[in-house]
This record gives sequence, C-alpha cells and structure tokens, in this order.
Amino acid sequence: KEKSKDFTRFSPRAALVYMVNNDFSLKAMFGQAFRAPAPTEMFGSHTFSLGSNIEELEPEIITTGEFAFDWIINKNFNFRANIFHTKFENQIAYSTQNNNLSTNIYTSTNQGLETELLFGNKRLTGFINLSYVIRSEEEILDSTITEEDELTWETPLKANFGFSYILRQLRFSLSGHYHAPVKRRDSDKGIEILPLGVGVALDMDKYRSKEVENWLTIDLNLNYKITSHLTLGASAVNLFDQEYYLIKNIGFPFDYRQETRRYHVYLSLML
Repeated sequence: KEKSKDFTRFSPRAALVYMVNNDFSLKAMFGQAFRAPAPTEMFGSHTFSLGSNIEELEPEIITTGEFAFDWIINKNFNFRANIFHTKFENQIAYSTQNNNLSTNIYTSTNQGLETELLFGNKRLTGFINLSYVIRSEEEILDSTITEEDELTWETPLKANFGFSYILRQLRFSLSGHYHAPVKRRDSDKGIEILPLGVGVALDMDKYRSKEVENWLTIDLNLNYKITSHLTLGASAVNLFDQEYYLIKNIGFPFDYRQETRRYHVYLSLML
C-alpha cells in the first residue's frame, strides 16, 4: 500500500524599522519557519540506535516576535537590545521508546532578552553581550519525559565578551564565554533502564550531577607583525584548562565533556 506525506509550508517574515534619529532606531520583527524531518529521522529502521515514527512525525515549526533598538551612544559606544517571544512546536529528538525513537517530544514557549555593547577606538575594540531566557509554557508530546515549570536541557543565561588591542606591530586579543548551570528534567534523574541495554538499570545520579555546573572559558590570541609580509602568532583555546560539559538529555550516565586547553603557534608568510 502506497502512502505519501507532504511537508510543504508557507514561512512568512516581516520587519518594520523606524529611525528616530541618526543614532537611534527601533525594530519590530515577526517570522515563522519550519524544518522538515531529516532522512535519518524519518526512515531510521533495522538498528538499535534509531527508530522512526513515520506515520505521526511532524515538522518543527518556530514562530517568533521581536522588538529591538540600536543606540549609537557616541563614536566609541554602541548599545543594542532585543526582546523576543518564541514558540517552538513539535521539537524532534530521541525518545527512549522503541530503542531511541526519533519523534516529536514537546512544544515550548519562551521569552527572553538579548543585549550587546560594542566599544572601540583606534587601538582598542571590543564587545560584551548577554542573553537571558525563561520558559513560560510547554506541552509534552512524549510520555517518557516529564513536564517542567522552568527551562531545562539548556542554560537560561549566556554571556560573551572580547576585546582586541593593537600596539604598533603587536596585536593582543582575549575572549570569553560564560555558561550558567543547566537543569535536568525529573525524568532524567534516578534509576533508568538503558534503551540499548536490555534489562540494564543504572542510577543516573551516581554517574553525573543533578544539574550541569556553570563554566567560564577564556581564549587568547597574540600575533606580532615582523615585517609587512611575515607574522608570528600564538593562541590558546580554553586558556585556564576549564573542565566543562554540555548536557546529555534523557537518562544516560554521561554528559559531553568539552575540549581541554589547546595551544597553537604559527608563522604566516604573505606573498
């Protein structure tokens, strides 16, 4: 018996910009987009690592409204801010049903604020930005995960900063990223039966913390222009060798450990 499925959808976008004066502008934006399931999400079969929910799987739909302003304070400073309201429908992810079933797990509604300050002069340039988000509502579509009153599986707060300084032939730059703690769902904690281990039950709390701790990483870059064609440089990623993790959702006895400190020294010749 032949069946068909169509994911065609209209995705409107609109924006209105009002220039109060040469230094201050207001923006109102609306948009909707969708993502059709990838082939592996649609047609996974005959494997313990992935199953597919072809009959019921729906595309992801994102609807967002934003209000922003851009303020040039003076020739050295520029401040921006953006308030947003976003609804993410039918998020596709792994479910522990049917050996990692790829299915729609929930619909969520979030609000947040993004801000950024840019600064600079002839020698020094830089930025600092911050984003904060709260979850106001969610609808669970998968019985294996619990509904939560607050944001889970992602941090509510992120911040970045960076600056670059030039002194004659020497250029120095430093950047950093702060990632606040990430909460798990109640269904991620306690005793879990692993989907790929028939009859194997583990206490997740023995193998990973009940929330992913906050972290701050710093990157450094130096380069010295020896001649107009020759540059000597050095850089360090995760300068202070911070041990940090990204969350693994659902009930698994691990999180994703990220890169340790890495150095790079180079000599660049421009012909």
